Amino acid sequence: MQFAHLKEAFSAAVADPKTRIAAKEKTLKRRHKITVAHNGETDRDAIIGFDPPLRTFFLQAFMGGFIEIWLGTLLEEFTSLEAITTEARAQGYLIADMSKDMIIDVTKLAAQPHPPSIGERVGFVR
Repeated sequence: MQFAHLKEAFSAAVADPKTRIAAKEKTLKRRHKITVAHNGETDRDAIIGFDPPLRTFFLQAFMGGFIEIWLGTLLEEFTSLEAITTEARAQGYLIADMSKDMIIDVTKLAAQPHPPSIGERVGFVR
């Protein structure tokens, strides 16, 4: 066992990047506040983000206290930020206040591997 003394150092070197990756994933926000307008009403506290268990982007806006639009409720429904914003615009919603940092943040989160949920593994979700 010529290199047995390096086993512990190697294990520590492999664990460090894994720990840093896990820490970075925790700092990525899943929800971001944006502005959504539709038919003369505006929600400046609308939410857009990425849902790792469903592996989909989502968008929620409330107009007059009620849910006006809620996209991204199904497994892998919107796999890109472009897909969900295109659908919202096709329904007549205007989206504003999406910062460059926000776009990068949710795109990085979506790019991470997200294993099948427990529901998928037991066959409840397909």
